[in-house]
Amino acid sequence: MKAGIFSTVMAVILTLAVSAGNAEAKGKEFRIASCLENALEPSIKLESWMMNDLIWNRTASYEITEERDEFLNLEEWMIHPALWEINPVEEATLSMEHWMLDGSNWVKAVDYSEPAPEKELVMESWMTDESNWK
Repeated sequence: MKAGIFSTVMAVILTLAVSAGNAEAKGKEFRIASCLENALEPSIKLESWMMNDLIWNRTASYEITEERDEFLNLEEWMIHPALWEINPVEEATLSMEHWMLDGSNWVKAVDYSEPAPEKELVMESWMTDESNWK
């Protein structure tokens, strides 16, 4: 009972909060996608530095450089066989333990192979009364 009332009150508070937040929204009009395709874009203004060849040629000469990685050498520890020798680990053989075989540790499974017989359905008077189905 308390959970039902609490969830109803929380739903009302959430609805009020969402609707109150939308009250001050700007641009509430409905637009379809085709009207957005015809929207005018702001004009682009070219400035003098954008078309100046001296700026673009100078940038290409000293600011853009190609970085190269240093040459990588193999060191002694990388190829030393003692460091890379792998000792195989022997695993213990698997065996059945007492707790695995003890029936009290395992939950008995329910046999679902044959369903329980269903009760025969009985037609009652209220089911066939025309006044109940109007």
